[in-house]
Amino acid sequence: MSKITIHYIKLFMASIIAIIVLFMVMVFFQNSKSMIVTMSSLAETTLKAEVYFSSKEHVYTENNSRKAFKVKNNEYHFSLPELKAIKYIRFDPAKSETNITIDSIDIIQSNWFKTTTFELPINNLKPLNQIENYEKTKEGISFSTLKNDSQFNANFTLKQISTSRDMHLSLFLFSILLFTVCFYLYRVYKIEEFNNLLTSKLILYSLFFALALFKVDYYKEHIKVGYPP
Repeated sequence: MSKITIHYIKLFMASIIAIIVLFMVMVFFQNSKSMIVTMSSLAETTLKAEVYFSSKEHVYTENNSRKAFKVKNNEYHFSLPELKAIKYIRFDPAKSETNITIDSIDIIQSNWFKTTTFELPINNLKPLNQIENYEKTKEGISFSTLKNDSQFNANFTLKQISTSRDMHLSLFLFSILLFTVCFYLYRVYKIEEFNNLLTSKLILYSLFFALALFKVDYYKEHIKVGYPP
């Protein structure tokens, strides 16, 4: 084989390795443990909910608490530490007087290419402070909160619902896109002289790439698989 052919083979292998490394880094940052509380309020406002976790009952501190990092369609998402370290949780559903219905509490654990879903039974929630009109319903539980310190206590006993494999195809495609754009920008920078024209190209390419990132993230969050964008 000629030196040019060998050069392109090495370049191709290096590109494959770079894409795989980039992909694995992205998958690593997808590893997470979160609690999703599906609840709604008659006030139809976003509730200021907070969850505390501990290895000992009724021993909760601000350092071991989480506020919802995402609220969407009445689903409140809370990040959690290692699940094995949690024995009890305290759930503060709101900081004001309102009527609330909790339909479900799910725990999602994403670990590389496996996603496990657990259920925290609603019956585990026991009113602890400033909770009135507590009632079990077909959907879950309903209750009223008083003032700004309503609390539930619960044993963190989980029931596994499902386990699924996630090959992260969208992340893999995104890794290819990211590598391709970065490699192309590098080639433009190396081949062409650094002048105003090159600066303009780099800016335009960067803006185009930023737009592509935004659209990928938007579609991932808002468009269901199989539906047109």
